[in-house]
Amino acid sequence: MTGFKLDIEGLKRQIEQKVKPRLLQGVQDGLKDHAPKAEQTMTDYIQEVVYNVYEPKVYERTYKLLNSVRSEVDGNTLRVGVDPTGFDLTADGVPYPYRVAGGHEAHPYEHLPKNGSRAAFMDKRDWATPTAAEYKENAEQEGVLKRDMVSAINRRLRGG
Repeated sequence: MTGFKLDIEGLKRQIEQKVKPRLLQGVQDGLKDHAPKAEQTMTDYIQEVVYNVYEPKVYERTYKLLNSVRSEVDGNTLRVGVDPTGFDLTADGVPYPYRVAGGHEAHPYEHLPKNGSRAAFMDKRDWATPTAAEYKENAEQEGVLKRDMVSAINRRLRGG
């Protein structure tokens, strides 16, 4: 026969040796590219469910919680959250952001109002759940996360 021979085993080796590593690095690059957007999404939810809920009357806001959102890429995983480093600890020994997220029921406040009522800031204010829900919805659609990852994978496959 005149023509060419397509060697599937050779093609498999090339894919394993050249394409697969670039794909995996492209996924990591895409997650790194996307990390600032994920941090901003979580920051927006913290603003909405923590800071916009009430205006404090007995203390001055530091915005430390709002400014503590960090991300890291570990392999093929993007983690986004509040860095608890440097926050005061509650009486039960957890950093303050956990008290804010879980509320008085999870990590009781030491000082309650004299009439026994609870102030609005003592309620659970969970920013992680709506952030995760937005990302789940985003991943199921043609969202920005997918675009960032596809763009990074394409850069790697083109040799970048």
